[in-house]
Amino acid sequence: HDIAILEELLEIVAPIDAEEDDKLQELRRLLQTEALQGGKRLIFTQFADTARYLYNNLRDLDPTLEVIYSGDRDPVSVAARFAPQSNPERAQVAVGQEINLLVATDVLSEGLNLQDCDRIINYDLHWNPVRLIQRLGRIDRIGSAYDEIHAWNFFPETALEKNLALTARLQAR
Repeated sequence: HDIAILEELLEIVAPIDAEEDDKLQELRRLLQTEALQGGKRLIFTQFADTARYLYNNLRDLDPTLEVIYSGDRDPVSVAARFAPQSNPERAQVAVGQEINLLVATDVLSEGLNLQDCDRIINYDLHWNPVRLIQRLGRIDRIGSAYDEIHAWNFFPETALEKNLALTARLQAR
């Protein structure tokens, strides 16, 4: 019975592709605005599947785009390629070109210096506000060359927010 329901759901969503994904299309539009052109940009998402999806659908916007999620590869090496000024000792041994646009799960949200970047996008809001603070803390660090950092947050759709109340929970915490 469960398999039949899942097959029915798959049939319903099968025609939906990246062109019809409003959230993805808004991210693409945002990345092409003057505020996000050039320099380093860091996109956080909660799930590895979403990270891979974003990578596959944003590759045409920046040839240096990379993606990282748990178990994918060494986060320290990716951090060194994304923020070589903040990680000079690791950047010398990092393999691959410098990264300017990085999609990551929370595997990069703790303990790494990414302050070569001053712009972060939270594609998914984590239910725990501490995680959001940790994400911002990767770029808002001592040694940053930036007086200001900028963050963009994608909020859940209205209908989903009505059911989850994620924004209200985050504000309450």
